[in-house]
Amino acid sequence: NNAGVYTIYFENKSNNYDIQEITSTYTILPRRIEVAISDATSVYGDAYEEIKVDLISGTLASGETLDDVFEVYCPLERKVGIYEIVARELGNVNYELTARYSNENYSIYEITKRPITIAADDVKVDSDTTWSQLEPLIRYEVLSGDISGNDNLNIELSIEMQSGITLTEQNYDTVFGGGTHTIKVKASNSNYNMNIIYGKLVVTKCMISIQGIVTSY
Repeated sequence: NNAGVYTIYFENKSNNYDIQEITSTYTILPRRIEVAISDATSVYGDAYEEIKVDLISGTLASGETLDDVFEVYCPLERKVGIYEIVARELGNVNYELTARYSNENYSIYEITKRPITIAADDVKVDSDTTWSQLEPLIRYEVLSGDISGNDNLNIELSIEMQSGITLTEQNYDTVFGGGTHTIKVKASNSNYNMNIIYGKLVVTKCMISIQGIVTSY
């Protein structure tokens, strides 16, 4: 039977006695159990970590499990953040549950940022290189970590000349020139911890050979 209060009835089976019935009760108390719910953490994009639950006091009835008493409730979202973990009872009258958490009323599931390192490739060209020749050479690569699923890191590459001017197709003919310049990487996604490494654009000057010049006085 389930936990609860039951009435005990008497049945008179003899006609030789006048029995005065006094109603009694039989009480089945719920089993008291205490559980501890641990904190958990995972990296954004990885599989969720299993939330650990330990029975620290009391026992379960034969054939029953903690799943018969409560469920671990943690409404996770696919983004970096801190989420509350609680034990949500299932209305099982046979148990009196006490849950222990890392905080007063809940434990914590934390999804941390996904680490990734992005580096611009170094490029070396001559000073007579055109914009259409240079542009395809400006690329990046992922040195460590990876991108989860179809996430967009909004990566943008740009070239900053030694003068501090950003090189574009429109100003290319007047700004582009010899020297060592910076290939910058810009990226943004709140679910990633991004390590950005700039690249170098080395532009060498063309060698001009002048022959056959004769001077006289």
